[in-house]
Amino acid sequence: MISGRIITVGVAPAWDVKCLCKSLGWGAHINIDEKTKTPAGKALNVSKALAWMGTKNIAAGLWGQQDYSTMLEYMKRYKSLVKINMTPASGSTRENIWVVDTQNQREIHLRSANSLATKKTLSLLGTDLQKMILKNDTLVFAGALPLESMPLLKKLSQQNISLVVDTSGKSLNEIMKLKSISLIKPNIDELQQLLGMKIQNNPASIKKHCEKLLSKVENILVSRSDAGAMLINKSGCWSARLVGSPYEVAGTVGCGDYLLAGFLAGMKEKQSFEYALKCAIISASARAFAIDDKSFEAVKRKLKVSIEKI
Repeated sequence: MISGRIITVGVAPAWDVKCLCKSLGWGAHINIDEKTKTPAGKALNVSKALAWMGTKNIAAGLWGQQDYSTMLEYMKRYKSLVKINMTPASGSTRENIWVVDTQNQREIHLRSANSLATKKTLSLLGTDLQKMILKNDTLVFAGALPLESMPLLKKLSQQNISLVVDTSGKSLNEIMKLKSISLIKPNIDELQQLLGMKIQNNPASIKKHCEKLLSKVENILVSRSDAGAMLINKSGCWSARLVGSPYEVAGTVGCGDYLLAGFLAGMKEKQSFEYALKCAIISASARAFAIDDKSFEAVKRKLKVSIEKI
């Protein structure tokens, strides 16, 4: 499935701004105890997760001209593992603000609208991608995709590359019409929206309904939250989950991006569906347990995964 380079493409990038405070209340004036600001968005998160696993990749997509140099400076920490090849777009990149009340253990997420993806900037992105891509590359479109990006995806789907998409809503429905997608990664809610019906979160139900989609997409990686994940394709169906753990869940933000990155890295390494699914579960779990500051090899030794072919 993956023999060439991995290129992530984000058209809705963001700065993740996290503020830690003690107690929050409307009308109050509260000091911020800790603040971090990191370049993100689902596509770039996949790039960073791939780098954590030691997998080289190219980060493409849109980024605001006004803060482009700041993003480049931050991404230097990934050295040769992530090559930045973004398309500068007029304006600044939006901010996703995450405010955490550490005293009362509650939080709120504030998301700015994406203003970078326009007909003009998507055209520029398409030109840059055409110059960049080589035969057998894997392009990973992750995050929100405006309907205006469908012509670009249609053109790319007709080339000799693998197209991986992690999005939702109307855009995912439109993408499924292309009938040449290598992989999609829905969670249960997104899968229900795609199918237009309620489905049970169990392996038999998920397999039955996903098999209906295999005429349009080669592989379906379904995120099942704490129940694990499943992979369905014409070669078979696999269900995987974590078996026990010495850690507690610290949060679930970004786990889906790590799940996708783990699968891609595993396929790149061994071309084995079972191994890739195992890497996906380990990677997503590392994110959930906030142990992705340890090496991937160290985490692999700590976490055990059960895989069943259904």
